[in-house]
Amino acid sequence: MGRVKVDDAEVARLARGEGDYGGVTADLQRRMGNVLAAAQAAAPVVSGAYRDGLHLVTEVTPLGVSVAVAGDSSHDYQVEANYGVLARALDAAAEGP
Repeated sequence: MGRVKVDDAEVARLARGEGDYGGVTADLQRRMGNVLAAAQAAAPVVSGAYRDGLHLVTEVTPLGVSVAVAGDSSHDYQVEANYGVLARALDAAAEGP
């Protein structure tokens, strides 16, 4: 049986969303944008700081591209611990519209 030679450099470009693989970054941003929208819609609102501070963070490292939902309020961890907003938003986004 023949062997398969993996082009490690090409796989690394794919993981980082470089060149012809720019769609990888766009796809991750679209998917996490759905998570962000679900989190903002479900966020408990007292002052609005938690909901309004949620945003996407895109990071490209030598290992690959990542997109995450992050928050800027001083009480993000408390809201997540009490309500599980991001965990539920991930589930809702996975189920789709």
